[in-house]
Amino acid sequence: MESITLDGKTYKLEDLPSEGKLLARQATATQTHIKKLEARLAIANTAQSSYVDRLRKLATKTA
Repeated sequence: MESITLDGKTYKLEDLPSEGKLLARQATATQTHIKKLEARLAIANTAQSSYVDRLRKLATKTA
């Protein structure tokens, strides 16, 4: 990561103070974590949909 864009403006990390560099790393790490959680949520939603579909089929067979 050599630069970061905030509100449409790009900043070079080398021009930021140490705290800015740290915050940029933390923001990037947090974004990566969010993407991983979103992927896990998509998997869970797919599983839930599958379970409900299977339950619906079983319920209509016994009704």
